Order: sequence, then C-alpha cells, then structure tokens
Amino acid sequence: MIIGILTGLVSLRIEGFYLAIATLAISEILRKVFVEFEKVNEKVHTAYLGKEEEDYA
Repeated sequence: MIIGILTGLVSLRIEGFYLAIATLAISEILRKVFVEFEKVNEKVHTAYLGKEEEDYA
C-alpha cells in the first residue's frame, strides 16, 4: 500500500509520454524485486530443510 501511495504521488506530477515510461519502469522494478525475493526465499527454504535444489524439480 505504501508503494502505491508513493507511486501515485510521484505520478501526479508527470503526464503524457513520461507517465507511460514511469509506469513501465515501476512495474519492471517491482517484477524484478518479486522474482529475486522468490529466489532468495527458495534458497532459505532449501537450506532450512537441508534438501538439495534438485529435490524440488
């Protein structure tokens, strides 16, 4: 929710083409953050269980 509010406040100041570019940039940044979080979370989970990554495939 905080990310949405911050994004909204910033996007109120820009318009047109720059708003579209900013929206794409924010969505890509968030996608990358969530993908990396998933990789880190999976490695922590595997280390906690003591299993190799091949067991999940």
